Amino acid sequence: MLRWYNVRPALSLFACVLPTLYLWTLPLLARAGFAVRGPDPTGVGKSVSHYISSAPATGLLAASFQWPIMQLWERHGIAHLERHCASGGDAATEKLAARSFASLVAMLVGFGGFVTFTVTWRARLHNCFVCLMCVGGLYHFRCLLRLGEDRGGFGGAVYPPLLAGFFGFGAVLAMVAGRHVAGVNWGHAFWAAESLGLTGIIWCTACDDYGTPVLRRLATTRTPTVVAVAPA
Repeated sequence: MLRWYNVRPALSLFACVLPTLYLWTLPLLARAGFAVRGPDPTGVGKSVSHYISSAPATGLLAASFQWPIMQLWERHGIAHLERHCASGGDAATEKLAARSFASLVAMLVGFGGFVTFTVTWRARLHNCFVCLMCVGGLYHFRCLLRLGEDRGGFGGAVYPPLLAGFFGFGAVLAMVAGRHVAGVNWGHAFWAAESLGLTGIIWCTACDDYGTPVLRRLATTRTPTVVAVAPA
């Protein structure tokens, strides 16, 4: 009999690999005619925003992010906040969990505006939502990194995607500032930074679900067992 707990890991892996491949193959899809070719109209360089500014490209991005966003709400949303606030922990951890939830809301509202108001339709509004997504993502990933496993947060396997998202969104904000201050065109580097930040969103829950238990088992097997010998 097919059981959900047997199917879920494979579905989760597929649901994370699909948007990752989509983001990192956008230049190839633009050459094939599916995504939009050409630089971002704001002059910042090549961007995910411009690549997905056609109806099918935007639709596929939104559809492929359904599972990662659902997992974010499930793992980092209300249940995550209630678990920390109801656990009787210290006040600092509760405040950090509340800030983590608020920044998650900001990040996902920004993502919603990012895919709704495309850069070729409402450029200024689109850029505002991109900044909201990046600032919210930066703070959310920072909160999760501070929570950590020792404070009831997440295991060691989640740190690579959290760091990827943190530095990716930070690079996007720095490049946007560089564009406005010095007029720098970042070329494909801007697309890579956006893709890195979004990849952090995709994998932060999946790595914790499936990578952390593996690391814990490895740590257990590597820890030597001390056997007490009773004196004769």
